[in-house]
Amino acid sequence: MTGVGRSRLAAVGTVLVALLATLGACSSTGAASTTSGSAAPAKLTMWVRSGTAKQSQAMVDAYNASSKNHIDLTVIPNENYLQKVGVAAGSGDLPDLLTSDGVFTPNYVKQGLFADVTERLASSGLNTKVVKAQLDVGSANGKNYTVPHTVAISVLLQNNLLLTQAGIDPTAKITSLTQLADNAAKVAKLGGGVKGMYITGNNGGTIGFTMFPSVWASGGEVLNADGTKASLTDPNVIGVFKAYNAMYKAGTIAEASKNENGATRDSVFGQGTTGYMLGASSALTNIKESDKIKLGVQAIPGLTGGESTYVGGDVIGIAAASKNQAAAWDFLAWSLSDTTQVEVLAKAGYLVSRPDLANNKYSAADPRVVLMNSLVAKGRIPFALKYGQTFSDANGPWIAAARGALFGDDPTGALTAAEPKVNSSLQG
Repeated sequence: MTGVGRSRLAAVGTVLVALLATLGACSSTGAASTTSGSAAPAKLTMWVRSGTAKQSQAMVDAYNASSKNHIDLTVIPNENYLQKVGVAAGSGDLPDLLTSDGVFTPNYVKQGLFADVTERLASSGLNTKVVKAQLDVGSANGKNYTVPHTVAISVLLQNNLLLTQAGIDPTAKITSLTQLADNAAKVAKLGGGVKGMYITGNNGGTIGFTMFPSVWASGGEVLNADGTKASLTDPNVIGVFKAYNAMYKAGTIAEASKNENGATRDSVFGQGTTGYMLGASSALTNIKESDKIKLGVQAIPGLTGGESTYVGGDVIGIAAASKNQAAAWDFLAWSLSDTTQVEVLAKAGYLVSRPDLANNKYSAADPRVVLMNSLVAKGRIPFALKYGQTFSDANGPWIAAARGALFGDDPTGALTAAEPKVNSSLQG
Protein backbone atom coordinates (compact mmCIF):
# COMPACT_ATOMS: atom_id res chain seq x y z
CA MET A 1 0.00 0.00 0.00
CA THR A 2 1.29 3.45 -0.82
CA GLY A 3 1.59 6.15 1.81
CA VAL A 4 -1.41 8.16 0.65
CA GLY A 5 -3.70 5.15 0.90
CA ARG A 6 -2.35 4.31 4.33
CA SER A 7 -3.10 7.83 5.51
CA ARG A 8 -6.77 7.38 4.66
CA LEU A 9 -6.88 4.19 6.70
CA ALA A 10 -5.06 5.76 9.63
CA ALA A 11 -8.01 7.97 10.48
CA VAL A 12 -9.67 4.90 11.96
CA GLY A 13 -6.48 3.02 12.81
CA THR A 14 -6.44 4.12 16.43
CA VAL A 15 -10.06 3.07 16.78
CA LEU A 16 -9.23 -0.33 15.30
CA VAL A 17 -6.52 -1.02 17.85
CA ALA A 18 -8.90 -0.31 20.70
CA LEU A 19 -11.73 -2.20 19.03
CA LEU A 20 -9.64 -5.28 18.38
CA ALA A 21 -8.32 -5.23 21.92
CA THR A 22 -11.90 -5.33 23.15
CA LEU A 23 -13.27 -7.76 20.61
CA GLY A 24 -10.23 -9.94 20.03
CA ALA A 25 -11.28 -12.39 22.71
CA CYS A 26 -14.39 -13.07 20.67
CA SER A 27 -12.29 -14.23 17.71
CA SER A 28 -11.22 -17.82 17.47
CA THR A 29 -7.49 -18.42 17.83
CA GLY A 30 -7.61 -22.19 17.42
CA ALA A 31 -7.77 -24.32 14.33
CA ALA A 32 -11.20 -24.48 12.75
CA SER A 33 -12.62 -27.33 10.75
CA THR A 34 -11.44 -27.51 7.17
CA THR A 35 -12.61 -28.88 3.88
CA SER A 36 -9.60 -31.26 3.82
CA GLY A 37 -9.33 -33.32 0.66
CA SER A 38 -13.02 -33.51 -0.08
CA ALA A 39 -14.02 -33.36 -3.73
CA ALA A 40 -16.94 -31.11 -2.86
CA PRO A 41 -16.47 -27.57 -4.19
CA ALA A 42 -16.05 -24.87 -1.56
CA LYS A 43 -17.57 -21.42 -1.61
CA LEU A 44 -15.16 -18.91 -0.12
CA THR A 45 -15.54 -15.30 0.88
CA MET A 46 -12.74 -12.76 0.59
CA TRP A 47 -12.35 -9.10 1.55
CA VAL A 48 -9.89 -6.65 0.00
CA ARG A 49 -9.35 -2.91 0.13
CA SER A 50 -10.28 -0.83 -2.89
CA GLY A 51 -6.63 0.13 -3.27
CA THR A 52 -5.71 -3.43 -4.24
CA ALA A 53 -8.97 -4.33 -5.98
CA LYS A 54 -7.60 -4.61 -9.52
CA GLN A 55 -4.87 -7.12 -8.69
CA SER A 56 -7.17 -9.05 -6.37
CA GLN A 57 -9.96 -9.23 -8.94
CA ALA A 58 -7.56 -10.45 -11.59
CA MET A 59 -6.43 -13.30 -9.35
CA VAL A 60 -9.91 -14.20 -8.16
CA ASP A 61 -11.27 -14.27 -11.72
CA ALA A 62 -8.45 -16.54 -12.86
CA TYR A 63 -8.86 -18.83 -9.84
CA ASN A 64 -12.63 -19.11 -10.23
CA ALA A 65 -12.18 -19.98 -13.89
CA SER A 66 -9.75 -22.80 -13.15
CA SER A 67 -10.80 -24.20 -9.78
CA LYS A 68 -13.71 -26.28 -8.51
CA ASN A 69 -13.88 -23.79 -5.63
CA HIS A 70 -15.40 -20.34 -5.97
CA ILE A 71 -14.41 -17.09 -4.27
CA ASP A 72 -16.92 -14.32 -3.67
CA LEU A 73 -14.81 -11.15 -3.59
CA THR A 74 -15.94 -8.08 -1.66
CA VAL A 75 -14.14 -4.78 -2.26
CA ILE A 76 -14.31 -2.36 0.67
CA PRO A 77 -13.35 1.34 0.43
CA ASN A 78 -9.91 1.99 1.92
CA GLU A 79 -11.26 4.44 4.48
CA ASN A 80 -13.82 1.92 5.79
CA TYR A 81 -11.69 -1.20 5.83
CA LEU A 82 -10.18 -1.16 9.31
CA GLN A 83 -13.43 -0.40 11.02
CA LYS A 84 -15.31 -3.09 9.09
CA VAL A 85 -12.70 -5.69 9.99
CA GLY A 86 -12.79 -4.68 13.63
CA VAL A 87 -16.57 -4.99 13.85
CA ALA A 88 -16.59 -8.29 11.97
CA ALA A 89 -13.89 -9.71 14.25
CA GLY A 90 -16.08 -9.08 17.26
CA SER A 91 -19.23 -10.50 15.75
CA GLY A 92 -17.58 -13.57 14.22
CA ASP A 93 -18.39 -12.47 10.68
CA LEU A 94 -14.93 -12.34 9.12
CA PRO A 95 -14.58 -13.78 5.60
CA ASP A 96 -12.58 -16.91 4.85
CA LEU A 97 -9.79 -14.82 3.33
CA LEU A 98 -8.78 -11.41 4.61
CA THR A 99 -6.19 -9.01 3.22
CA SER A 100 -4.31 -6.43 5.24
CA ASP A 101 -1.97 -3.53 4.70
CA GLY A 102 1.42 -4.63 5.98
CA VAL A 103 1.78 -2.08 8.77
CA PHE A 104 -1.59 -2.99 10.30
CA THR A 105 -1.03 -6.75 10.08
CA PRO A 106 0.76 -7.14 13.46
CA ASN A 107 -2.43 -5.97 15.18
CA TYR A 108 -4.51 -8.61 13.40
CA VAL A 109 -1.97 -11.30 14.23
CA LYS A 110 -1.78 -10.29 17.89
CA GLN A 111 -5.55 -10.51 18.22
CA GLY A 112 -5.66 -13.98 16.69
CA LEU A 113 -7.68 -13.13 13.60
CA PHE A 114 -5.59 -15.32 11.28
CA ALA A 115 -5.09 -19.07 11.19
CA ASP A 116 -1.59 -20.49 11.54
CA VAL A 117 -0.32 -21.46 8.08
CA THR A 118 3.25 -22.31 9.10
CA GLU A 119 3.14 -26.01 8.22
CA ARG A 120 1.26 -25.52 4.98
CA LEU A 121 3.64 -22.78 3.90
CA ALA A 122 6.73 -24.83 4.71
CA SER A 123 5.35 -27.92 2.98
CA SER A 124 4.70 -25.88 -0.17
CA GLY A 125 8.28 -24.61 -0.26
CA LEU A 126 6.99 -21.08 -0.78
CA ASN A 127 8.28 -19.87 2.57
CA THR A 128 11.74 -19.35 1.05
CA LYS A 129 10.51 -17.85 -2.21
CA VAL A 130 8.10 -15.06 -1.28
CA VAL A 131 8.85 -11.45 -0.29
CA LYS A 132 10.56 -11.68 3.09
CA ALA A 133 9.38 -8.29 4.36
CA GLN A 134 5.75 -9.20 3.76
CA LEU A 135 6.17 -12.67 5.23
CA ASP A 136 7.84 -11.32 8.38
CA VAL A 137 5.18 -8.71 9.10
CA GLY A 138 2.55 -11.45 9.39
CA SER A 139 4.65 -13.68 11.61
CA ALA A 140 4.92 -14.01 15.39
CA ASN A 141 6.72 -16.38 17.74
CA GLY A 142 8.11 -18.37 14.84
CA LYS A 143 4.70 -18.90 13.25
CA ASN A 144 3.39 -17.61 9.91
CA TYR A 145 -0.12 -16.23 9.73
CA THR A 146 -0.19 -14.41 6.40
CA VAL A 147 1.47 -14.56 2.98
CA PRO A 148 2.13 -11.84 0.38
CA HIS A 149 -0.83 -10.84 -1.78
CA THR A 150 -0.09 -7.62 -3.71
CA VAL A 151 3.11 -5.59 -3.91
CA ALA A 152 3.82 -1.88 -4.32
CA ILE A 153 7.13 -0.23 -3.48
CA SER A 154 8.58 3.24 -3.10
CA VAL A 155 10.91 4.37 -5.88
CA LEU A 156 12.64 7.40 -7.32
CA LEU A 157 10.97 8.41 -10.57
CA GLN A 158 12.60 10.62 -13.16
CA ASN A 159 11.69 12.47 -16.33
CA ASN A 160 14.35 11.30 -18.76
CA LEU A 161 13.58 14.12 -21.21
CA LEU A 162 14.36 16.86 -18.68
CA LEU A 163 17.44 15.02 -17.44
CA THR A 164 18.79 14.85 -20.98
CA GLN A 165 18.10 18.55 -21.50
CA ALA A 166 20.05 19.27 -18.31
CA GLY A 167 23.02 17.26 -19.54
CA ILE A 168 22.40 14.29 -17.24
CA ASP A 169 22.65 10.73 -18.49
CA PRO A 170 19.26 9.25 -17.50
CA THR A 171 20.71 5.73 -17.53
CA ALA A 172 23.38 6.56 -14.94
CA LYS A 173 22.61 5.15 -11.51
CA ILE A 174 22.14 7.64 -8.68
CA THR A 175 24.27 6.42 -5.81
CA SER A 176 23.70 9.05 -3.09
CA LEU A 177 21.37 11.81 -1.95
CA THR A 178 24.19 14.25 -2.70
CA GLN A 179 24.21 13.16 -6.34
CA LEU A 180 20.41 13.35 -6.45
CA ALA A 181 20.51 16.90 -5.09
CA ASP A 182 23.16 17.91 -7.64
CA ASN A 183 21.20 16.43 -10.53
CA ALA A 184 17.93 17.97 -9.37
CA ALA A 185 19.62 21.36 -9.11
CA LYS A 186 20.84 21.05 -12.71
CA VAL A 187 17.31 20.32 -13.87
CA ALA A 188 15.94 23.29 -11.91
CA LYS A 189 18.41 25.57 -13.73
CA LEU A 190 16.58 24.86 -16.99
CA GLY A 191 14.13 27.53 -15.87
CA GLY A 192 10.78 28.18 -17.46
CA GLY A 193 8.89 26.80 -14.47
CA VAL A 194 10.86 23.57 -14.38
CA LYS A 195 11.63 22.20 -10.92
CA GLY A 196 14.22 19.66 -9.95
CA MET A 197 12.28 17.59 -7.44
CA TYR A 198 8.75 16.86 -6.24
CA ILE A 199 7.89 15.15 -2.96
CA THR A 200 4.79 14.49 -0.89
CA GLY A 201 5.25 16.81 2.07
CA ASN A 202 1.84 16.81 3.73
CA ASN A 203 1.16 13.15 4.41
CA GLY A 204 2.95 11.38 7.23
CA GLY A 205 2.45 7.93 5.78
CA THR A 206 3.87 8.90 2.42
CA ILE A 207 6.82 10.77 3.93
CA GLY A 208 7.75 7.56 5.70
CA PHE A 209 7.05 5.47 2.61
CA THR A 210 9.41 7.53 0.46
CA MET A 211 12.10 8.69 2.92
CA PHE A 212 12.61 5.86 5.37
CA PRO A 213 14.28 3.84 2.57
CA SER A 214 17.10 6.40 2.45
CA VAL A 215 17.60 5.93 6.18
CA TRP A 216 17.74 2.15 5.80
CA ALA A 217 20.04 2.39 2.79
CA SER A 218 22.38 4.54 4.90
CA GLY A 219 22.53 1.93 7.64
CA GLY A 220 20.16 3.72 10.00
CA GLU A 221 16.98 2.68 11.78
CA VAL A 222 13.74 4.53 12.35
CA LEU A 223 12.33 2.05 14.87
CA ASN A 224 13.64 -0.56 17.26
CA ALA A 225 12.88 -4.23 16.58
CA ASP A 226 9.58 -4.40 18.47
CA GLY A 227 8.32 -1.03 17.25
CA THR A 228 8.08 0.59 20.67
CA LYS A 229 10.75 3.25 20.26
CA ALA A 230 11.72 5.57 17.43
CA SER A 231 15.22 6.69 16.57
CA LEU A 232 14.52 10.13 15.13
CA THR A 233 17.87 11.38 16.41
CA ASP A 234 19.76 8.66 14.55
CA PRO A 235 22.37 10.60 12.51
CA ASN A 236 21.09 8.90 9.37
CA VAL A 237 17.50 10.03 10.00
CA ILE A 238 18.66 13.57 10.63
CA GLY A 239 20.99 13.45 7.63
CA VAL A 240 18.24 12.36 5.24
CA PHE A 241 15.87 15.10 6.32
CA LYS A 242 18.63 17.69 6.25
CA ALA A 243 19.36 16.72 2.65
CA TYR A 244 15.76 17.27 1.56
CA ASN A 245 15.46 20.42 3.66
CA ALA A 246 18.49 21.84 1.86
CA MET A 247 16.92 21.04 -1.51
CA TYR A 248 13.72 22.78 -0.47
CA LYS A 249 15.53 25.85 0.84
CA ALA A 250 17.54 26.05 -2.39
CA GLY A 251 14.36 26.05 -4.46
CA THR A 252 15.18 22.70 -6.03
CA ILE A 253 12.07 21.06 -4.57
CA ALA A 254 8.83 22.46 -5.95
CA GLU A 255 7.00 24.72 -3.49
CA ALA A 256 3.78 22.80 -4.14
CA SER A 257 5.39 19.79 -2.46
CA LYS A 258 4.76 21.40 0.90
CA ASN A 259 1.00 20.93 0.55
CA GLU A 260 0.98 17.73 -1.50
CA ASN A 261 -0.84 14.91 0.33
CA GLY A 262 -0.25 12.33 -2.38
CA ALA A 263 -3.60 12.56 -4.12
CA THR A 264 -2.29 14.68 -7.01
CA ARG A 265 1.35 13.57 -6.92
CA ASP A 266 1.32 11.49 -10.11
CA SER A 267 -0.75 13.96 -12.10
CA VAL A 268 1.60 16.81 -11.16
CA PHE A 269 4.67 14.85 -12.17
CA GLY A 270 2.91 13.72 -15.32
CA GLN A 271 2.81 17.32 -16.55
CA GLY A 272 6.49 16.95 -17.41
CA THR A 273 7.84 19.98 -15.57
CA THR A 274 9.80 18.18 -12.83
CA GLY A 275 13.01 16.17 -13.02
CA TYR A 276 12.60 13.76 -10.12
CA MET A 277 9.86 12.55 -7.79
CA LEU A 278 9.72 10.29 -4.77
CA GLY A 279 6.70 8.07 -5.38
CA ALA A 280 5.33 4.58 -5.78
CA SER A 281 5.80 1.84 -8.34
CA SER A 282 2.19 2.35 -9.42
CA ALA A 283 3.23 5.62 -11.08
CA LEU A 284 4.58 3.57 -13.95
CA THR A 285 1.01 2.71 -14.97
CA ASN A 286 -0.66 5.86 -13.59
CA ILE A 287 1.43 8.35 -15.56
CA LYS A 288 1.07 8.52 -19.34
CA GLU A 289 4.21 9.28 -21.26
CA SER A 290 4.11 12.13 -23.78
CA ASP A 291 6.37 14.48 -25.65
CA LYS A 292 7.01 16.14 -22.27
CA ILE A 293 7.79 13.12 -20.13
CA LYS A 294 9.55 9.79 -20.51
CA LEU A 295 9.56 7.87 -17.24
CA GLY A 296 12.65 6.39 -15.69
CA VAL A 297 12.85 4.50 -12.40
CA GLN A 298 15.68 4.29 -9.90
CA ALA A 299 16.15 2.83 -6.45
CA ILE A 300 15.95 5.30 -3.57
CA PRO A 301 19.57 5.96 -2.51
CA GLY A 302 21.09 6.46 0.90
CA LEU A 303 23.10 9.46 2.05
CA THR A 304 26.38 8.22 0.62
CA GLY A 305 25.46 4.87 -0.92
CA GLY A 306 23.22 1.85 -0.72
CA GLU A 307 19.61 1.52 -1.80
CA SER A 308 16.36 0.36 -0.31
CA THR A 309 12.60 0.53 -0.63
CA TYR A 310 9.49 0.47 1.51
CA VAL A 311 7.34 -2.53 0.62
CA GLY A 312 3.68 -1.60 0.43
CA GLY A 313 0.77 -3.57 -0.92
CA ASP A 314 -1.15 -6.15 1.10
CA VAL A 315 -0.69 -9.52 2.72
CA ILE A 316 -3.48 -12.09 3.01
CA GLY A 317 -4.45 -14.69 5.58
CA ILE A 318 -7.10 -17.25 6.40
CA ALA A 319 -9.52 -16.22 9.11
CA ALA A 320 -8.98 -18.35 12.21
CA ALA A 321 -12.71 -19.01 12.40
CA SER A 322 -13.04 -20.09 8.78
CA LYS A 323 -14.61 -23.50 8.21
CA ASN A 324 -12.95 -23.70 4.77
CA GLN A 325 -9.29 -23.46 5.69
CA ALA A 326 -8.04 -26.16 3.30
CA ALA A 327 -9.84 -24.57 0.35
CA ALA A 328 -8.66 -21.13 1.43
CA TRP A 329 -5.08 -22.38 1.52
CA ASP A 330 -5.56 -23.83 -1.95
CA PHE A 331 -6.16 -20.30 -3.20
CA LEU A 332 -3.17 -18.87 -1.32
CA ALA A 333 -0.81 -21.50 -2.68
CA TRP A 334 -2.25 -21.07 -6.17
CA SER A 335 -1.84 -17.27 -5.96
CA LEU A 336 1.86 -17.62 -5.20
CA SER A 337 2.57 -20.26 -7.83
CA ASP A 338 4.87 -19.60 -10.77
CA THR A 339 1.97 -19.63 -13.20
CA THR A 340 -0.21 -17.15 -11.31
CA GLN A 341 2.63 -14.79 -10.52
CA VAL A 342 3.76 -14.68 -14.13
CA GLU A 343 0.66 -15.32 -16.25
CA VAL A 344 -1.83 -13.34 -14.13
CA LEU A 345 0.12 -10.61 -12.32
CA ALA A 346 3.25 -10.00 -14.39
CA LYS A 347 1.31 -10.30 -17.64
CA ALA A 348 -0.99 -7.51 -16.45
CA GLY A 349 1.95 -5.30 -15.51
CA TYR A 350 1.91 -5.83 -11.74
CA LEU A 351 4.89 -6.53 -9.51
CA VAL A 352 5.29 -10.10 -8.34
CA SER A 353 5.47 -11.47 -4.79
CA ARG A 354 8.25 -13.86 -5.75
CA PRO A 355 11.72 -12.27 -6.08
CA ASP A 356 12.90 -15.40 -7.89
CA LEU A 357 10.46 -14.51 -10.68
CA ALA A 358 11.56 -10.87 -10.93
CA ASN A 359 12.95 -11.19 -14.44
CA ASN A 360 10.08 -13.12 -15.99
CA LYS A 361 9.14 -13.16 -19.68
CA TYR A 362 6.75 -10.22 -19.32
CA SER A 363 8.77 -7.92 -17.08
CA ALA A 364 11.89 -8.63 -19.14
CA ALA A 365 10.42 -6.40 -21.84
CA ASP A 366 10.70 -3.39 -19.50
CA PRO A 367 13.96 -2.92 -17.53
CA ARG A 368 12.10 -0.57 -15.17
CA VAL A 369 9.82 -3.40 -14.06
CA VAL A 370 12.74 -5.78 -13.68
CA LEU A 371 14.43 -3.21 -11.44
CA MET A 372 11.35 -2.73 -9.29
CA ASN A 373 10.80 -6.47 -8.97
CA SER A 374 14.40 -6.90 -7.85
CA LEU A 375 14.08 -4.10 -5.29
CA VAL A 376 11.23 -5.90 -3.55
CA ALA A 377 13.71 -8.39 -2.10
CA LYS A 378 15.70 -5.50 -0.57
CA GLY A 379 12.66 -3.79 0.87
CA ARG A 380 11.39 -3.45 4.40
CA ILE A 381 8.14 -2.85 6.26
CA PRO A 382 8.35 -1.05 9.61
CA PHE A 383 7.03 -3.17 12.47
CA ALA A 384 5.02 -1.41 15.18
CA LEU A 385 1.62 -2.18 16.66
CA LYS A 386 0.95 1.56 16.86
CA TYR A 387 2.47 2.50 13.50
CA GLY A 388 -0.77 3.83 12.02
CA GLN A 389 -1.68 6.18 14.83
CA THR A 390 1.91 7.39 15.09
CA PHE A 391 3.16 7.78 11.53
CA SER A 392 0.12 7.74 9.25
CA ASP A 393 -2.59 9.53 11.19
CA ALA A 394 -2.99 13.18 10.17
CA ASN A 395 -3.34 13.98 13.88
CA GLY A 396 -0.42 11.83 14.96
CA PRO A 397 2.92 13.18 16.23
CA TRP A 398 4.98 12.27 13.16
CA ILE A 399 3.48 14.55 10.53
CA ALA A 400 4.32 17.80 12.35
CA ALA A 401 7.85 16.59 13.06
CA ALA A 402 8.42 15.50 9.46
CA ARG A 403 7.11 18.75 8.01
CA GLY A 404 9.23 20.75 10.41
CA ALA A 405 12.29 18.75 9.42
CA LEU A 406 11.57 19.08 5.69
CA PHE A 407 10.48 22.70 5.47
CA GLY A 408 11.53 24.42 8.71
CA ASP A 409 14.72 26.14 9.75
CA ASP A 410 15.98 23.46 12.13
CA PRO A 411 15.59 19.84 10.94
CA THR A 412 17.61 18.47 13.85
CA GLY A 413 15.57 20.40 16.39
CA ALA A 414 12.26 19.33 14.87
CA LEU A 415 13.16 15.64 14.97
CA THR A 416 14.75 15.81 18.42
CA ALA A 417 11.76 17.58 19.95
CA ALA A 418 9.33 15.10 18.39
CA GLU A 419 11.06 11.90 19.46
CA PRO A 420 9.49 11.73 22.96
CA LYS A 421 6.01 12.37 21.51
CA VAL A 422 6.49 9.70 18.85
CA ASN A 423 7.71 7.22 21.46
CA SER A 424 4.75 8.00 23.70
CA SER A 425 2.42 7.25 20.81
CA LEU A 426 4.22 4.00 19.95
CA GLN A 427 3.97 2.85 23.57
CA GLY A 428 0.50 4.24 24.30
